[in-house]
Amino acid sequence: MMNPCYWAASLGLILLALLQGVWYGLLAPASNLTASAAIALALLPFALPLLGATRDPRTGLLLGALVALLYFCHGVMEAWANPAVRLLALTEIALSLWIIALAGWPSWQQGRTHKK
Repeated sequence: MMNPCYWAASLGLILLALLQGVWYGLLAPASNLTASAAIALALLPFALPLLGATRDPRTGLLLGALVALLYFCHGVMEAWANPAVRLLALTEIALSLWIIALAGWPSWQQGRTHKK
């Protein structure tokens, strides 16, 4: 049975993917790409956790946390450089931190209990 933290982190990954679709498809489409191309490029990194999850859900979540690091960096850059999308970028940062924290929580807890 999967830890509830994994389910919450998986939900965070889904919400982060939805945010990318809404961001690049509706709210702030790229000026040099079609909306469908921008959405495809924004969602491409999410294929990695999906492929990992087919082998083992924990591997998929680890890969999802690594993808979340990418989007965390993107969110920081956009929040700093583009005030027009700052709220979207801060949402991206919050979701990324949510995913990373919840993906690592069970391992951190397990390591803490073994040290006692």
